Amino acid sequence: MFKAYKFRSMVPDAEKERAVWAQKNDPRVSRVGRFLRKTHIDEFPQFLNILKGEMSAVGPRPER
Repeated sequence: MFKAYKFRSMVPDAEKERAVWAQKNDPRVSRVGRFLRKTHIDEFPQFLNILKGEMSAVGPRPER
């Protein structure tokens, strides 16, 4: 088990009721979050897990 690093791209309490995959133009995604997702910068923190040897660059990705 390891701690997966992530950027917050949704507003706080976005999944308060239940977890739902974000849709296109989802109002729960913040403006900064939209930029991070569009440019794929939101994936960078997981690269730190790869560098630390906690995750592989190939294979299935961890889910929620």
